[in-house]
Amino acid sequence: MGMLAAPTSGPMEGILFFQDRSITSSQTNTVSGGSTLSFEGALYFPTTPLNFSGNSSGSAAYTIIIAKTIDFSGLSNLRAGFGNLQNGNPIKKVALAD
Repeated sequence: MGMLAAPTSGPMEGILFFQDRSITSSQTNTVSGGSTLSFEGALYFPTTPLNFSGNSSGSAAYTIIIAKTIDFSGLSNLRAGFGNLQNGNPIKKVALAD
């Protein structure tokens, strides 16, 4: 099984992918994988669209996705188990905008 995992402590704790906030491109980012790929950490694409696809149920304890828009396809499974992070749940404030 393949897993990409973010650091569990330090200044980049919980960050798996981080896109510069100043990027204003309309290009879509794509994250995809098969049945054995897991993403543990935050995928941060605040100013661009994201396609999240694949058939990954994975063993990642948590996955956080931040993007301008998100298009899910396939049978992806996201979890929220933050026990292995030094500072616990990194989500301190939740907001949904449309």
